[in-house]
Amino acid sequence: MPDSAGHCRVVALIVNDHFGGEILYSHVVGNLKWDHYWNKIPSGKDVDLTGDQFSKDTKFVKSRAVSRRQVLSSRRTQRGYKLLSGKVKRLISG
Repeated sequence: MPDSAGHCRVVALIVNDHFGGEILYSHVVGNLKWDHYWNKIPSGKDVDLTGDQFSKDTKFVKSRAVSRRQVLSSRRTQRGYKLLSGKVKRLISG
């Protein structure tokens, strides 16, 4: 399984921090336990930095935009977001 597996929520939040736009959500057809988050940036382009965790033939139900509040609703996501966003800010600030 790729290193990005399980990190889509946090990565989608970081992309949203820096590029704006919408956070999109969907789940895998036939498996409600497998969900996925990615971004649509203001230019209209979909950005999915963790899509490599799914095979090319994986099908998703129709996506929908979700709020940051919804994405940050779990403590696990809050902790991961705090950790990664801090690392990204330090990297950018040099």
